[in-house]
Amino acid sequence: MRDDAAGMNLLELAHPELALLAVVAILAIVATAAQKSKLPYPIYLLLVGVGIGFIPGVPEIEIEPELIFLVFLPPLVYAAGYFTSLRELRRNLRAVSLLAIGLVAATMLTVAVVAHALVPGMPWAVAFVLGAIVSPTDTVAAAAVLERLKVPRRIKHITEGESLLNDGTGLVLFSVAVGVVVSGDFSAGDAAFKFVVNIIGGLAVGVGVGFVYAALRRFNQHGPTDVLLSVLAGYAAYMPAELLHVSGVLATAACSIWLGWRTPKIVRDPETRIQINAVWVNVNYAINTILFLLVGLQLPRILDQLGAGNGRFWLDAVLIGLVVIVTRLVWVFPATWIPRRLSARIREDEETPSWRNVFLVGWIGMRGSVTLAAALAIPLTVNSGADFPMRDLVIFFAFGTILMTLVVQGLTLPKVIAVLKPAHDNDFFERAEAYARLKAAQAAITAIEAVNGEEWAREDTIERMRGMYEYRIRRQGARLDDDDDTTEYEERTRDYKRLVAIAHQAEREVLYTLRDSSTISDEVVDVINRDLDYEDVRML
Repeated sequence: MRDDAAGMNLLELAHPELALLAVVAILAIVATAAQKSKLPYPIYLLLVGVGIGFIPGVPEIEIEPELIFLVFLPPLVYAAGYFTSLRELRRNLRAVSLLAIGLVAATMLTVAVVAHALVPGMPWAVAFVLGAIVSPTDTVAAAAVLERLKVPRRIKHITEGESLLNDGTGLVLFSVAVGVVVSGDFSAGDAAFKFVVNIIGGLAVGVGVGFVYAALRRFNQHGPTDVLLSVLAGYAAYMPAELLHVSGVLATAACSIWLGWRTPKIVRDPETRIQINAVWVNVNYAINTILFLLVGLQLPRILDQLGAGNGRFWLDAVLIGLVVIVTRLVWVFPATWIPRRLSARIREDEETPSWRNVFLVGWIGMRGSVTLAAALAIPLTVNSGADFPMRDLVIFFAFGTILMTLVVQGLTLPKVIAVLKPAHDNDFFERAEAYARLKAAQAAITAIEAVNGEEWAREDTIERMRGMYEYRIRRQGARLDDDDDTTEYEERTRDYKRLVAIAHQAEREVLYTLRDSSTISDEVVDVINRDLDYEDVRML
């Protein structure tokens, strides 16, 4: 038990806002330091959030459980879906479905059985709530590791698609299980019907909202408004679905994939597209930071109430985390090989992956923000007015599972990849990229030639642009043909980028000098700096 008097210090009583400011500053420093490390930043946020929760004087922050889903889930799910490739999701739909539906159900069942056996008196319905909470994987935690490692692209696409769709299936199962605990009634038929309706209804609402939203955004020509519309899109899909008592998470996921696929055509202004992408990257990061902080602040109180100092609950949490990890590893091999054994068409259309690639998919199963949000969203009471049974214990086990998967799998993933040496499919992507750039450059030259001779099209400008695109065509053609000139072109391109970087840095230094001497305003510096940034980004 913590000494309550230790928390009642002068800082807490007189200046709680200073304590909160210190918490934010610590998290900002830790998040910055985490980016310099090879470890996934959720590990840092989780551990530091817990450490902050034990600091005397840190104010207690309580959020109503029903607000957790409403505030945090729509942007969290939308950000994941917005950057998901619809083409790759379709291509890997069978593998993703077996993980996002079959594995989620299997994880919920195995965790429920183990938790019910480990914890005396834990009701089956509460055990299934815990199983549903820890069943979805986390795309942010996995991406934080995968983006720094050389992983086969299909594995990356499968795990991203899985983590997007299993958020929906896991939280639908969560809502069903919570409903059983709150009401005290259970019917297998009603539960199955509710599960199916939630999925179909959520997807339908999401696609419908995405269609309407896309039509609305086509008529908007104001960049900041379009950014705002993008930020609100997740809520626009989530809230109608919840009002119709279908899955708001799946509605948000469907809407985000729909709009992410169409945004390049809907949003014509390149500056707005860059802003939208930047906003979603930062929103996703900020929400994860807040969720980990909330759990860290609540964990000391939960431990006090559980009396978890004897280590019994810690051991149970470790065992449940191991069950989650082992269930995934046991599932992925038959889910990969049995469909190929049963279907000749699958064997003909798809190459059978090596056991190394299959094991790697099984090892990329970290839990994170969605599990956190679900745990914090458990109701405080049931319909009778009594406390939700074992709520604090379920939250503690969810925290333990996140910690186990992040530490055991997240920290070892680089070593696992180095040992396994999985078969890569990156050559296919690189050739497809070269082909697309080649065709795009050829189309650009055709468009330039079409306006050659018009009064406004100056010959020297046309020649300069033609030369740039002809160079791109030669470079991408060499990449496709595996010519010996490929290395030379890449070296020349690298040297060109280096020269441009030197020139741009010189421009920026002059701009800052002029600004500091009050010769030009900050606004002028921002406009020119933005143009230089665009040139840096679009250099190919």
